[in-house]
Amino acid sequence: MDNPHPLRAIRALSAPLVAFFLIQNLVGLAALAMVGRIGDTALAGVGLGTVLYTLLLALLYGVDTGAQASIARAFGAGAPGLAGRMLTNALAIGAPLGAALALVATFVGPAVVAAMIGDPVAAAAGGTFLRYAAPALLLQGITIPFNAYWIASGRPGVAFRITAFIAPCQILLSVLLIAGPPTHGAAGAGLALTFAGLIGLAAQTLMAARWRPIPGLLAEAPDRTRLVTIARIGWPVSVQQSLAQVGLMVAYAIVARIGTAEVAAVNVLSNLMLLPIQIAVGMGVAAATLVGQALGRHEPAEARRWGWRAGALGALVVLPIGLAVLLATRPVLHLFIADLATVELA
Repeated sequence: MDNPHPLRAIRALSAPLVAFFLIQNLVGLAALAMVGRIGDTALAGVGLGTVLYTLLLALLYGVDTGAQASIARAFGAGAPGLAGRMLTNALAIGAPLGAALALVATFVGPAVVAAMIGDPVAAAAGGTFLRYAAPALLLQGITIPFNAYWIASGRPGVAFRITAFIAPCQILLSVLLIAGPPTHGAAGAGLALTFAGLIGLAAQTLMAARWRPIPGLLAEAPDRTRLVTIARIGWPVSVQQSLAQVGLMVAYAIVARIGTAEVAAVNVLSNLMLLPIQIAVGMGVAAATLVGQALGRHEPAEARRWGWRAGALGALVVLPIGLAVLLATRPVLHLFIADLATVELA
């Protein structure tokens, strides 16, 4: 790809992606702050439930990666109709997988949370959160492939605008359902996640059907070869991301043997660490799109250069943010933890 300003191209593509991921992270932090006002027990229970929810959600990340890579190659080859058909196949994987994960969260998740912590009140909060948040996994199994399409087609702004629309809705839902009145606590946190997923699905459906029609979408039945292509690209990502969450679950379970306040502290810390991580993820997704399009044009050397360029730019962006959070540790923690002793522990 002949581009005299490669960093400008990365910046133009990554900026809406970084904003896309940051909005999701900031909404999660807002909900966390509301749960934190209830107390350490709710904060710990929802934290354990969220770790398991995220582990299950991570299994859908492979669908995102496989769809994005396949769709980007189709656009790079000048075949938008093929890109729409690849989206159809991604939906054929994501929807049933999301449904299966929702069932696991509903019927297995509460028992897993109870096995992780000895505090029965915190365990009940985590199980309640999972039961009410479980339908969101099905909804994510449908909306994730759509976001992959918008990003792979070089239009991450579409995904960003949908997320920017959902974000205030989810914050409002969190205020109403978590803080009340009446106060619904962990159940409200799960319900807010599910209702936000419904809003997101409606927005994606309207976008794809009316506002930004996708050529080739649902034009034919899923094809076995294309299904295998998406799965082959995506399954290593799903395994890698879910194993990372397994490690986090083990860490939570170990900390839970010490006490509930310690789990609450770790929950806040792990969510705060996502802030710079999400920026890096946005840069990585932008790189994946540029790499996929270069491979679609049969330019492997240029694809390799896009990866290095995005990595260097991402490091420069993330470093000062991490330093800024480090310098204001206690004030930041107190936004999410009501108990000053737990703030010091964190």
